[in-house]
Amino acid sequence: MHTDKRKHLWRAVALMLTGLALLTISALLRGAPALAQGDEASSPAPFPGNPLPNDRDAFFAGSGVCASCPSQLTDAAEHDVSLDRYWRATMMANAAREAAAHPTGDERAPLAVVGFDTRFLSDRYAIAVSEVLAGNGLRVARARADAPTPAVSYAIPQMQAIGGVMITASHNPPSFNGFKLKAHYGGSAAPEECAGVEAWLDKRPVKATPLADAMKAGRIRIKDVRPAHYAAIKRLVDFKRIARSGLRFAHEALFGVGAGCFEELLAGTSCRVTTLNARHDAFFGGINPEPIEANYARSAAFLKQHPHDICLVTDGDADRVGGMDGRGNYLTTHQVICLLLHHLIVNRQLRGRVVKALNTTSMMDAICAAYGLEPVSYTHLTLPTNHSV
Repeated sequence: MHTDKRKHLWRAVALMLTGLALLTISALLRGAPALAQGDEASSPAPFPGNPLPNDRDAFFAGSGVCASCPSQLTDAAEHDVSLDRYWRATMMANAAREAAAHPTGDERAPLAVVGFDTRFLSDRYAIAVSEVLAGNGLRVARARADAPTPAVSYAIPQMQAIGGVMITASHNPPSFNGFKLKAHYGGSAAPEECAGVEAWLDKRPVKATPLADAMKAGRIRIKDVRPAHYAAIKRLVDFKRIARSGLRFAHEALFGVGAGCFEELLAGTSCRVTTLNARHDAFFGGINPEPIEANYARSAAFLKQHPHDICLVTDGDADRVGGMDGRGNYLTTHQVICLLLHHLIVNRQLRGRVVKALNTTSMMDAICAAYGLEPVSYTHLTLPTNHSV
């Protein structure tokens, strides 16, 4: 797709996503729609009575918008939950339709990918996002079931989509939900694209196509995004060597969407996988699902009694990684990064520039110096418009 056209279409997608966080929650508080016939029955059902936060503010954070809602779903009728200013925030949808509309069922219509995690009402939220995108002239590939953010990100360039959205509040408190905007290359939308979304607040009325109608017309289709992502991961490593290693691997899922992924990845190998805190819990066991030492107490205690070779930790939407050694001793994210860098240099014999975040440990600089490599801050890089990851 021509670069200018791609950017134009992505901007149209971004515009229609603003405010959907609060729009959807507001609508769901009035009565969540049932799953349409033929929709995935495996999608997590709502959990009435789960607490929601008391404040009603939304905020943009990076490529996403996170939002909080009234205190109790079961008490919603007794609260003022209109959230009108957030509903009005989606009024830019018709402008997006004007920019990217195609005849219903037209296979040339731009494609967007929609994924969701295991958070409270995320599956219903994904339905609402998909309905709005479909109602504004786009085709939608909606994840078959909850999926890690990296799997959704990978699906976007893999399916040649112009962008997408991941329904998640990442590592934030259980009472939050929201979405992450994804560009055509699968990564986070650029700041100017997020600013473009904000600029269209209160501009147009909402336009949406009901799920059943959109699916019948082929506007919304269900896609299992995990298998292609697993296959890509296996190509990045010496998977045959891992498969025969007999590794005793532990995974602390922090009650998030990553639970079960390593069992699927390592199925049929000699590895033994133990997933800790894997159950679906909208409260995340009383923690914020963030890979930090304070959240490892239960799994660390388990590993001290039942040693493994290594334990990796993922956050709520499984796009951040922490770790422990096989006996429950904490590894910082910086240590994990340095171990990976050492592996790439020493075992994989890779050479070249090393891209690092500004807040990454200076240990990376020391490793680079030891092996004659140049560390480069990612803020100094320019991403080509035709780049895909």
